[in-house]
Amino acid sequence: MHAMETRLEFSGELGHAIVVDCDKPWRFVFWDKAQYIGCVDVGEGVWFTPEWCETNSPNDLHCYEPIMDKQLRWSKVQILESGPARARVRWTYALNDMRYRIFHGDTHAEEIYTIYPDGIAVREVIRGNRMVVCDDSIVRGTQLKNFTIKKLWNNGAREIHLRVACPPLMYPCIYGSSTRTKGELAARKAIRSLTGRDREGIAPYLNPRTRAYREMVEWIRKDLNVTSLKYLTIDEMIDAIGLPEEDLCLYCWRGC
Repeated sequence: MHAMETRLEFSGELGHAIVVDCDKPWRFVFWDKAQYIGCVDVGEGVWFTPEWCETNSPNDLHCYEPIMDKQLRWSKVQILESGPARARVRWTYALNDMRYRIFHGDTHAEEIYTIYPDGIAVREVIRGNRMVVCDDSIVRGTQLKNFTIKKLWNNGAREIHLRVACPPLMYPCIYGSSTRTKGELAARKAIRSLTGRDREGIAPYLNPRTRAYREMVEWIRKDLNVTSLKYLTIDEMIDAIGLPEEDLCLYCWRGC
């Protein structure tokens, strides 16, 4: 197998490319006419592409992604290694819109493809990038902290932003046994650490407008070791589910 730079024609377009050939019916292609997005050429004019980092802005409704970089201002490709055991190719790009404005001014990504003689490619997308972790809830937070978050930092994440699809849990689920006491809950541990005791009046800790809520979330953020942490409110969660409030069990937050 080998990686090489070449001139490649596809669909009537001629451009610069890096091609990794592993003596299989398919090959890997990084072509400037496709903004160097990693493609799998399976023959007969058929290419497949993976997903890539992209986003949109609620402020201007534009899409920010590497496919918009027609002038290759930020999309670059480089052979890092080429040998009989493996080939490694680095693709760097920015998340820009059709006017070449970069999302938040500095949103870039780096992906490294490691391709082996059996034709399998391992794609590394963590190192140097901002990562967003979405979770349905934070119960104790121990598994999230010790496994997911730790692995992301160890693999070179630049930032980790955690988004949770429900408010901070205040009571253990009455239908399950995974959490036996409220003292195990991440939110309760935060309250106890901040105030020196457990509290029964938890309404301020479910209201994002209060100082108590902000301090609790900040304590959890630091404990989990993430760059930012945001929860949905109860009202936002109910709206997202789309059912009447009276049809939902809200015991984990209200204790009734």
